[in-house]
Amino acid sequence: MLHIDPSVKEKYPDLLFGVMVMEQVHNPEINEELNVKKQALEKNLRQQFEGYDRKALKALQPIDKYNQFYKQFKKTYHVQHQLESIVLKNKNLPNVAALVESMFMSEVKNLLLTAGYDFSTVSENVNVKLADGNASFEGIGNRSKTPPQNDILFTDSNSILGSIICGPDHKSRITPQTTKALFVIYGVPGITYTQIKKHLEDIEMNVKVIAPDSYVSHLSIL
Repeated sequence: MLHIDPSVKEKYPDLLFGVMVMEQVHNPEINEELNVKKQALEKNLRQQFEGYDRKALKALQPIDKYNQFYKQFKKTYHVQHQLESIVLKNKNLPNVAALVESMFMSEVKNLLLTAGYDFSTVSENVNVKLADGNASFEGIGNRSKTPPQNDILFTDSNSILGSIICGPDHKSRITPQTTKALFVIYGVPGITYTQIKKHLEDIEMNVKVIAPDSYVSHLSIL
């Protein structure tokens, strides 16, 4: 299912990607059990990182690995900012549909860059490619995005589904009608197989809170 173009491994030899398909999922506007779990996670994060400042959070592994990648594009890792808002500003994770929240919760817990898609909109063959700086796609909110040269693209046989720097596309987003979800872990050099596997397991556990009959039909880490 997942193919990584040789040019990606040539440019970033240690890069790893993870994909997981879950079927029979639901995406309600809110799930009370998941909401309780989300509040507990926020509390645990504030306790875990009590006394940390922005510099200390930035130095955390794997945030440091992502910032090394983002630095070449003059960007900083947005998951770092999400963690800062919870730990330093006492804010909460955004209230969005439950299936997306299940992903956000795992993302801020494990600090690995994650995207979610409605798998019914995606062709079976998905690919990781190197951006040439010219190709564009419609990002969330139908805003045109042009991934910079050497950014990492995630594509199917028809279009760009997203990139590390520009985020996911709009047309393949998770919606209230989603019953098959594709979760993608954008690894960067320094992120390990074990980290990605644990992260996917956390997403699966969160999804099963809102959809107990859901199941993993595919998982790849390459």
